[in-house]
Amino acid sequence: MNPSRKPVLFLALGIVVALVTLLLITSSSQRKKEEERIPADRRAFTTLSVVASKNQVTVGEQFTIEVRIASGENRINGVQLELQYDPTVIAIENVSEGDFLPKPILLNNANNKAEGFILFALGSIDGKKGNGAVAKLTARAQKRTRGQTELLTIRPTSLITEFDNKNSVLKEVKGATIVIR
Repeated sequence: MNPSRKPVLFLALGIVVALVTLLLITSSSQRKKEEERIPADRRAFTTLSVVASKNQVTVGEQFTIEVRIASGENRINGVQLELQYDPTVIAIENVSEGDFLPKPILLNNANNKAEGFILFALGSIDGKKGNGAVAKLTARAQKRTRGQTELLTIRPTSLITEFDNKNSVLKEVKGATIVIR
């Protein structure tokens, strides 16, 4: 091979490598932009539901409440629950992680009993799709109600996270009611 052609060959090879790299970066960036254009609610399939162990209790009676998740197509790796309750109607005595997330890492567990506000957050390195309880609460009935009353409200600021998605995948919340005699 002619020695004067070596630099030209290396230059041409370098240009080809640079063009291929640029093409790959542009393609990857374009896919990411297309994903970001998908509205958050089209990638959100997760529902949270409040489920009480009993529909009717007496004043002073202890019962359990679960916050249950149905993730649909979402692979969940984090849950931040913001829960509201009336502390004159029920007292929340304990909040603990449910059985849904594998090897859960407790990030926050704060219960403001005077205000009736709970901030509860869990994470998991493994993540999971499916159904189960993300939180279990022990409650005690405080005062009699006139018919059914809302037990616990999942605030719209609650977040459900999944891998490779910067938006919350929480689509719907369902509450529960209770009668205290």
